[in-house]
Amino acid sequence: MTTELRASLRRILWHYIPWLRPLYLFTQYRIIRPGRIRIARCIAAIAKTSADEKPPRGVIEDVRVCFAENPDMGSLLFTKNFDWMTRDPTAFGLSSGDELWLKNARPIDVFALQGARVCSFWGVIISNDNRLVAEATPKDVPTHSEHSLFMGARLPRVTRCIDRAAVVFTSHVYARNYAHWLFEVTYRLTLLKSLPDWPDLDAVIANVIDLPFQQELLELAEIPMDKVVQLSPDLHVKVNMLYACSNETHGVQPIPKWLAHSVRNLVLGRSDADGKRLRARGKCIYVSRGSSSRRALVNEEEVIEQVSKYGFEVIYPERWTVKEQARIFQGADYVVAAHGAALANVVFCRWGARVLELRAPFLPQYAMYGVLAAQCGLKYHWLDCKVWKPERLRSKIEPELWLDTRKLAEKLQDLLSDRGLLLSW
Repeated sequence: MTTELRASLRRILWHYIPWLRPLYLFTQYRIIRPGRIRIARCIAAIAKTSADEKPPRGVIEDVRVCFAENPDMGSLLFTKNFDWMTRDPTAFGLSSGDELWLKNARPIDVFALQGARVCSFWGVIISNDNRLVAEATPKDVPTHSEHSLFMGARLPRVTRCIDRAAVVFTSHVYARNYAHWLFEVTYRLTLLKSLPDWPDLDAVIANVIDLPFQQELLELAEIPMDKVVQLSPDLHVKVNMLYACSNETHGVQPIPKWLAHSVRNLVLGRSDADGKRLRARGKCIYVSRGSSSRRALVNEEEVIEQVSKYGFEVIYPERWTVKEQARIFQGADYVVAAHGAALANVVFCRWGARVLELRAPFLPQYAMYGVLAAQCGLKYHWLDCKVWKPERLRSKIEPELWLDTRKLAEKLQDLLSDRGLLLSW
């Protein structure tokens, strides 16, 4: 039975037998997984394997503490603080009681690890004393101490030794998502490219590059593909000096203002990103969900018919390159879109542009684009959709949505009432 089939079967069972979900999670993460980890450690202890092939013996939660205790492990290079355009939660489509989500914003550490290793398609970073570096390793489970890598009694053999390398990968779960890739790879590139050793690196370790937008972003960052080492199940490389950043998932954590500027500079170029005052009126665009099955608008044809009456042009982002999408959004004064990865392109909009997000009624994870709009100096508006046939809902993050077109018309009339000249960046 394939992984996808098992996942589909679980969702169906959890929907019709709700108590199975907590029972499954309790059994998996409190009984089965800890048991497998203990068995793997016992086998590893008695097996005749080299030190590099033994699974990590523990977890490093805070690299600063380890660097202070053991300077031979590595060093903290610098810290990039979070910066706000505004701290008013209501500007993000949040209520004053949702400030807890904004408190997830935290600084990012950039550090160097001596004699570290990178292993498997999960992108596990292992220190020179054989411990998992939690701060730089993407999570695949709630806690790093229960990481899937611990369930094996033996790691793949070290197949390559590299003198200097940097890691720019994000979680394998999000690597194929346009928005996560755009922000989570860009923040790593921005910080690591500021290091004096960047031009002399022998390799850049990234996720599997099999989608056009992934390759395009690396090309825009001027990283030659022959320098890229892609994560894989059998990957195990040793690096004399490994440069890494704190792992942040932007979509769960708010997006800092400096990162929004970095994305614009990377894709549009510094001169276009800074921009000048424009006197021409921009376009009105509606961003279609296209063929996406997640959070699809079941009455999108009616929505398109409604927005077309107000002069909106329908855009299908998957048909355009990253740079072409950036140009489209840069030339737009008004953007209407349902929550989804394509809405990340509002980072390219001109200062003062209006953004109307058609949201699913779940917060705080849906506040991402409200924060992004505020950080970019955009006027953010939202309209809540209804869940289509909630009795068939399989997942909170993948509901089918239905939008009242009468409310949309009222919102558009209000939105367009102050239409005038907007400022560019």
